[in-house]
Amino acid sequence: MFSRTTSGMRSPAITYMTGILRSTTHCFTTTAMVPSNDSTTRFSSRVITYVSSRPSYPPNVIHLLRDHFALPNNAHILDIGSGTGILTSQLLHDLPQSCQVTGAEPNKDMRAAAEEQLASEIKTGRFVSVDATAEATNLPDSSVDLIVAAQAFHWFDVPRARAEALRILKKTGNANSGAALIWNDRRGVREQHDKKAGNDIDYDKLNSPVMSAYDLLLVKRGVDYTKVDHHRKITKAALDSYFGPKGFHVKSFENAYKLTYEQLEGRLLSSSYTPQEGQAGYEEMLAELKELFGRFKGSDEKVDFVYDTRVFYGEVSE
Repeated sequence: MFSRTTSGMRSPAITYMTGILRSTTHCFTTTAMVPSNDSTTRFSSRVITYVSSRPSYPPNVIHLLRDHFALPNNAHILDIGSGTGILTSQLLHDLPQSCQVTGAEPNKDMRAAAEEQLASEIKTGRFVSVDATAEATNLPDSSVDLIVAAQAFHWFDVPRARAEALRILKKTGNANSGAALIWNDRRGVREQHDKKAGNDIDYDKLNSPVMSAYDLLLVKRGVDYTKVDHHRKITKAALDSYFGPKGFHVKSFENAYKLTYEQLEGRLLSSSYTPQEGQAGYEEMLAELKELFGRFKGSDEKVDFVYDTRVFYGEVSE
């Protein structure tokens, strides 16, 4: 379990799904592989680490969406790229019992993890798990009150995903039907992305030194980090293209954790762009991560790992 600082307290029902590791390990692919160019398969070999190590989202994100979109008690929410069910779990916990969430996840191993965790919600009909994508949800016309996508929009084919959103969102005649795109962004110095990682960086002069050092480790050791990092792929133009002429809103929430070394390593290895055991650079990456942890850990033997959870939300307008 991660510990979250008081500025970003999690909902009491949202925990990392450690129990699932004992009961469903046999379901998941664990063979090391080079990251796939296919976004629907590149996480298959990391599901167990993903389940145990990925952060959730501040409860205020759910409250924001509930209030802004005036979600009805029987709202139907589509979670695109729902993965192992992190955001889905929070939606089901924080919204009325009469709400339904459909999780669209094309990766069979990620989808299996969510289905195992949320088996009780499947039985009640509150959660429906489907093999689908943003571009082809297979849902009926005008059937969805809200589309959410956490850590996923950067994989979308934006024109096709927008056309699908316009088809499935309910036509309410107002702004109460729309979409929210959500990312946990590591707090750090973005401009360091374009500089060569090395030992000549004065970390003490950077904003959030540990996060900047971690980011530079990814630039240096990541297999294809600079190609898939969503900061490089998501622009205002892409967001405008998706939401349409009425534009969108932006809200940010601090999402802070304290991590042990084991938790920090799990977070690193859950990323699809890092080498896996047996691959070139794996041992060197972990050695440098241990050095990073030793440099920045506090007296509690933990490092501060801070995200800014950013929410881009609004009507998908024509």
